[in-house]
Amino acid sequence: MGFVRVHRNHAVNPGRVREVRPASSGWELRLESPVNKVLPVSRRSLDSLLEAYRPSGR
Repeated sequence: MGFVRVHRNHAVNPGRVREVRPASSGWELRLESPVNKVLPVSRRSLDSLLEAYRPSGR
């Protein structure tokens, strides 16, 4: 699995995302340990992030 751009300043490995959750300003994600960073997810990038979790061929 490759990297997915989630914001103009951030790209992440979807395999390292622990949680995607709604936030007051839209959406955000939290990376797994040891990083534990919370990053914003742009509205434009939310679909591509979620697409990384769908089984291929669908």
